Amino acid sequence: MGTFYGAYQPNPSTRYFAKMCHIIFIWGMPNFWIEDLSLSRVFTTVYSYFSRSVSVVLYSFVILEWAAFFTQPSLSEKQSSDRLLFTFSHPLLFSYTIVMTHNQEKIRDLLFRLTVSLKNDYNDDEIENHMIKKAKLYCIGCLGMCSMAMIMYGFDGAMQYMKTGASFTTVITAWPDVNDLRPIPHMFRIATFIVWWIFMIRVFSAFLLVISLNVCLSHQYINLCSYFSTLNAIFEDFKLTQNEMDDKYEEGFKIGIKQHAETIWCTRRNQEVCSAIFVGQILVNVQVLVLLLSQMVDSEKTLGTLLSAATTAVSLLVSTGFFMWNAGDVTVEASKLATAIYCSGWENCSRRCAVRVRKLLVLAMMQAQKPVIIRGLGVIEISYQSYLSIVKSSYSVFSVLY
Repeated sequence: MGTFYGAYQPNPSTRYFAKMCHIIFIWGMPNFWIEDLSLSRVFTTVYSYFSRSVSVVLYSFVILEWAAFFTQPSLSEKQSSDRLLFTFSHPLLFSYTIVMTHNQEKIRDLLFRLTVSLKNDYNDDEIENHMIKKAKLYCIGCLGMCSMAMIMYGFDGAMQYMKTGASFTTVITAWPDVNDLRPIPHMFRIATFIVWWIFMIRVFSAFLLVISLNVCLSHQYINLCSYFSTLNAIFEDFKLTQNEMDDKYEEGFKIGIKQHAETIWCTRRNQEVCSAIFVGQILVNVQVLVLLLSQMVDSEKTLGTLLSAATTAVSLLVSTGFFMWNAGDVTVEASKLATAIYCSGWENCSRRCAVRVRKLLVLAMMQAQKPVIIRGLGVIEISYQSYLSIVKSSYSVFSVLY
């Protein structure tokens, strides 16, 4: 099996990300893992060509949605709202896959640093297991809520077809006309619904990767705090002389500073890779929430309509929350590092070692006290507070317009 970064010692983090990258590769994204996937070369080659063909279909799908503005004049209130909702949100959502694909090599480098390089010197197994459990929980929750929203749209279309005899319409495209009840248009609408699922599966792939990266990054700061906390135990080893303990602590402290510098690099690289997606998700969140609220006010309030609108709103809030909550966790956990450095046991050093260590301590704490804030496109702060502000602003825009 060919590798990109050479041999490494497998750990739970590498196994988790290897499996996740394997899944999102099957879902149509490129291979983001640091080595070749455990798939045959023939399958990989054939599937890559197939994936490109599917990409052409998905681009055509978005174009057909925009063309519906010129070919679908006789739409109901809900259909008009859905057309506006999808035509503006789908290009932004699909841009996530384009951004991640463009940053493929950067993501590989980031994954290598987070899962291999930073864990060579120190790795707390309990923290790592908690990280994996949290990443899995968030990913499954995000997938579940987003999938439920799409199922509800299909349910609403099916209910309209069975109750009123209307066409099975989920996504409005340029053709066929929504009132065309012939068999071929019906088959095309079903095919469009399937294409929509394929489209969203690729978007879900980007969701999984962004969520997992930010969960892993926040836990790296927790792992770093744990490392500095363990340095205090050096002075509890009475088998060593004072000079030996001093030298061992100083060496360990320097390793911690090196790990902190590499963690800061990972934070900047993560922001570079994900910042456009953060901003895109914020724009989608505001736009879709406003349109859904207006749809619930203006459209006919059937069970299917209410369920599709409610599940879409919840899935949007949850997916945006997973993005912004985990980015906020990075800020919170990084703020604890200065305290962990101060409590690492530097006061136990003696003589010249104490002088050297105190100088390193001051510099390390000055760096650790600088706020670590992930920003979208370098402007919008991604945090708990900004998430609440976005939700409130969406309702405020709706209140002004309606």
